[in-house]
Formats: sequence, structure tokens, C-alpha cells
Amino acid sequence: MKKIVAIILVLLTVLACCACGGKPGQTPANETAKPADNGGNSGEGSGSGADNGNNGSKAACVLDGSMTGVLQKVKEQDALKINGLLVTTDSGHHDYQPIEELIKGGYKTEGLYDEFMLNEWFAFYGDIEGGTAAMVIVLPNSSKTDPAGLKTSDLISASEALSYPIFCESALPEAENYGRLFSAYVNEELGEGLYNVYFANGEDICYVVQLKLVPSTDG
Repeated sequence: MKKIVAIILVLLTVLACCACGGKPGQTPANETAKPADNGGNSGEGSGSGADNGNNGSKAACVLDGSMTGVLQKVKEQDALKINGLLVTTDSGHHDYQPIEELIKGGYKTEGLYDEFMLNEWFAFYGDIEGGTAAMVIVLPNSSKTDPAGLKTSDLISASEALSYPIFCESALPEAENYGRLFSAYVNEELGEGLYNVYFANGEDICYVVQLKLVPSTDG
């Protein structure tokens, strides 16, 4: 009798284990298999600025006028590396220091002169690693502009559409002239406001500097 009871208990134990164990890797019926969370539905890192070769990080450029005079990085690229800039005026409308004085403080990535008058020439000088040429495009700012989602060809087209193009061409640092890159002015008919200076290589927008243009006091 005791043997029979023992056999029954063993059989019940085996049946219970089979009922609970299921098949390896099988999802229980009351749980839906969830896809791996890659951040795609979180609202972060999505949109045109997401994953531009920066290990999935979104460009942190701010083009609302709160970071004028700052060299902002749009995309990491070994082919175009700007270590610093200097900006001054060729017109003499401001008390801005000439490049001969500015250079003594070294190239900077922030605190650059950032306000110029319409029709006033401003000049950019750069410390570009390896002396690489950069495509420079100067355009009016747009609240909808996301540099990380743009290509150089987009900016060239926008420049060609302006009634008064500002600057859109390749610039190579002039070693004998403090790394001078270019000078340009904004025609008064384009109007005052924020303007963006883009530095690109190939189709990649790599850096941007924002300037403020104010009405001219001439006349």
C-alpha cells in the first residue's frame, strides 16, 4: 500500500513539473513579446536631426539667437576640423579689434564678435586643422532650420534663391594672413535679424556660427 501511495506521489510531482515548465524560450500566453527598445518611439533622437554619424546623438545646435558668436558643431567629421575662429569687421563701423590684435588672444570657439550692421563687411579667420578647405554658406536663419537634417546642396540652393546672395563658396585658410577665410556683407534689402554661417565638407554640414545683423546707421 505504501509503495502504491509513493508511486502516485511521484507521478503527481512529474505532472506538476511538466505543467509549469513549458517549452524553453516560449512566451507565456498572457504576456506579449515586446520589441527591443531602441529609443525609436521615445520621442528623443527622432526626426531629421537623429543619428548623423555621431553615435546616434542628436545635434545640439541652438539657432534661436541665444548662442550667437559660438562655433557650434553639427556633425563630427575628421575631414573638417575647426579648432577655433576669429571674427571682425572690414568696415570699421564698430570698435571691434583688428585681426592683428585679436590674434594675440588666440582663436576661440565662443565669445566671437556676433553683431554687425547691414551692408557692413564682416571677416572670418579660422584655425582649421590641416588647412582643409571648407564650403562656407551664409544664409538668413529660419526657425525651422535643423542643420543636422540639411545637406550642402540644400544650402547652395537656398543661397541661389536669395535676391542678394551673401557668401557661398569654398574657403581655404590663408596661412600668411592669420588664417583668413572670407569676408561678406548682408544687403540691407535682406533685412535685419539672425544669420547663419555654415561650414561644410562634401554634403555634410559640420559647423555653424550665428550672427545678428542690425540696421545700418549710415546716412
